[in-house]
Amino acid sequence: MPELVKTIYTTKEDWKKTSFYHASSSTRDGKILYNLFSETDVEKHARDRRPIAKYFSLNAMSALEPAMDKVVNHFCQRLEEEFMNGANAGKPCDFGKWLEYCAWDLVGQATYGQELGYLTHGSDHDGIISINRKTVTYFGIVGQIPILDYFFAKNPIYRMGPPAFDGAVQKSAQYLFSRYEENAKADEKATEKGHSPSSTIKRDPDFLDKYIEAKHQHPDVVDDAQIMSYQLINVVAGADTTSIGLSAILYYALKTPRVWSRLETEILAAAAAANENENEKREGDAPPASTFPLPFKTTHTHLPYLSAVIREGLRMHPAVGMPLERYVPSPSSSTSTSTPFSLPSSPHQILPPGTTLGLSPYTISRNTGIFGCDAETFRPERWLRGDEETKLGFEDRLKRMNAADLTFGAGSRICIGRFVAMLEIEKVVGEVVRRFRVRLVEDEEGEGKGEAGWKVVNRFFMYVEGFWVRLERR
Repeated sequence: MPELVKTIYTTKEDWKKTSFYHASSSTRDGKILYNLFSETDVEKHARDRRPIAKYFSLNAMSALEPAMDKVVNHFCQRLEEEFMNGANAGKPCDFGKWLEYCAWDLVGQATYGQELGYLTHGSDHDGIISINRKTVTYFGIVGQIPILDYFFAKNPIYRMGPPAFDGAVQKSAQYLFSRYEENAKADEKATEKGHSPSSTIKRDPDFLDKYIEAKHQHPDVVDDAQIMSYQLINVVAGADTTSIGLSAILYYALKTPRVWSRLETEILAAAAAANENENEKREGDAPPASTFPLPFKTTHTHLPYLSAVIREGLRMHPAVGMPLERYVPSPSSSTSTSTPFSLPSSPHQILPPGTTLGLSPYTISRNTGIFGCDAETFRPERWLRGDEETKLGFEDRLKRMNAADLTFGAGSRICIGRFVAMLEIEKVVGEVVRRFRVRLVEDEEGEGKGEAGWKVVNRFFMYVEGFWVRLERR
């Protein structure tokens, strides 16, 4: 029922989140820390989101881009070391795992100004990725009967439940107070030299600095606990969803050779043009320049097939596989309708206020009425104008697909970090295609496939396993 997307997920806040989401909150010193995802109170959510919304705008991404480029280059370097150099040449790569490490380090760089060490170690060296997956599994199950969370993970007497996420909470606190100490020392040195405070601090822009700025600008809303909540939702929600999206996009493209070939052609042509443009600017005997990874403004607006492949990969495999629950509002409290609510398929069957209703991004994305009779097929061209299609016809079709897209949610609770995710995804996909020849291990004939073979594990997030590849330098 894609027509219900604009009804349920509105900007009018009358369809409120259910208590299902409370189980995704964390605790510190016995206090429940609600985050932008788990907060169900409409006014509190708007109040908490408002001080930081500007930091997640599309225009704000340019400040993050240089730091993201460093992580993407490190990712490619580690792939070369582990799977292409010397005796490691041709060694199969658990690509899903390495994309996961990359996503977590990208989020760490964006949030704290430094990677979290997963690429360097080539493993979940501190166990936090594993703990996060168990926590998401707990959330997906216990959220079905939300009161159980107060007997298990939120039990103040004896905690039962998944491994505590205390390590991540503690790290967030350490990063915050270390930053305070670093800023204080820099301010002291600046004052001694006659400079204004903070004017001498030089580091890559990150969200932690922005959150501290928000605390100064909105002290009535943002305190240290709120900053830690902001940090946690960046990492906990942002890393897994990005890694799942990366795996889906690259896997489906590789499984469809004509798509991979066309994607290669577009990206390699853009890379050659970028190099040529940079080298024309060289002066004298300056060494040849390179512009890699490709700039976000290029990948986001000038590579239509890359955009189509990404949209299609996220449609085929959105990160969330369970319904995004909301409560049916009462007619008296609803700003969008003054009549009792009923489903379009059963107009005489009234759903009473307080009924839980939700749509699954995975199910909606396969609706043949919106996405065509081949909705089960990976076909990026559906996001592009067809040869025989009129401009108005394409715009209408695209509008209907966009309206049914729940990849990042919709309405007032749409994912605040969606542009960060797109920056990371476009960077990684573009650079993997530009640098490497990639082939799926599961498509190889004979023995030696090992654990290769795409497998989906739905734990609220739709985790993937068995995405193995072999890599070669171009």
